[in-house]
Amino acid sequence: VMFGLFKKKFKSIIYKGKKYSIKELQDMNSKYEEEWYQNNPLHEALGKYYIKSLDLTDDQLKNLEDYKLNKKATAWKSRQRKLRREGKLEQEKIDKLNELGMVWNPRDDEWEANFQSFKYNGLIDPLEEWIKEQRKLFKNNKLNSENLIRLKSIKFPFKPKENETLRLTKSQVTEMLECISSGIKEYEGDGSFWKRNDNSPEIKKEIENQQKWASKRKDTRVKELESLTDEDFINEIDKILGRKYTAKDKNAPGFILSRYDFYSNIYFDLFPYVNGNFYSKKMDSVKFHCSDKVKIYAAEMALNILCENMLPTGKMNDAKSFPPIAKLITFYSKNKMINDLERIAKMIYKYPVLKLIYGERIQKLLVSK
Repeated sequence: VMFGLFKKKFKSIIYKGKKYSIKELQDMNSKYEEEWYQNNPLHEALGKYYIKSLDLTDDQLKNLEDYKLNKKATAWKSRQRKLRREGKLEQEKIDKLNELGMVWNPRDDEWEANFQSFKYNGLIDPLEEWIKEQRKLFKNNKLNSENLIRLKSIKFPFKPKENETLRLTKSQVTEMLECISSGIKEYEGDGSFWKRNDNSPEIKKEIENQQKWASKRKDTRVKELESLTDEDFINEIDKILGRKYTAKDKNAPGFILSRYDFYSNIYFDLFPYVNGNFYSKKMDSVKFHCSDKVKIYAAEMALNILCENMLPTGKMNDAKSFPPIAKLITFYSKNKMINDLERIAKMIYKYPVLKLIYGERIQKLLVSK
């Protein structure tokens, strides 16, 4: 464990003057995980049993339709933001969107980011100062009209309720547990495990060494990737594809590995070559852009794995996207490779989940070509 030489065991941690026990934090963490499992539309795919049909259930159909609608809505909102930046969006439309709680600058503006966070999370601890500021501005009649309209749209509580509490986030709970296990008795609550109250030279030196080590590890991995040719990458892909099925799971001795799980591992092991997101030996993410030749080869192999060994089981009916397929559609369309696009279309139309996600898009591309 990091900082192991300086670790002292504690059973609780102090945050903003309040003491949290390990038991309290573990209970909070368990509750968050339970909520995630219950609310996650993919939870069926995480259990022991799967749907054994290619046909989509009503719930799966609704989840996919909602997902597609949200993607379209996100693209539409991006267009409205762009029009506003360019001064091309009418004030009437701006006002109407404000009444609906529009977030205009979700990435660049701190107020917007906090507004969006409150919109989805409500009264959470990281937003304490922002919440106080909005209440103070409102009380002094200094809140600008546009922000006031948007805050009202999300039912922002301008006056604190009696016994109001701000909920810790899951990341805070996780970090507080890590701090306890690492011998830290007080949590700073800024979302950073690296910032510590103990400013001893030994701790500072240990942190510095950890950061240098992580940076060097990533640099080494990038150099390794840069030294590989397209043929080297394709050979690596072929080694992944050449694995022979065995019921024994080498990563979990004593457990039986189903054929679906075996081919699922191969499918996801091809993703780094499709997307260019590799890892160092310690699982740090390293971005490296392979050539199109490598990406398309990996995507085609992943599609074959999907169609031959995964989709026929019906276990992928809950999936919302298939990155290798999206990559192939984009590449073949961009390069006007109609025969390949038609070949991919035939595979897509064979499976209801693929047809629902990509059917409309690929049909439009084929018609336009």
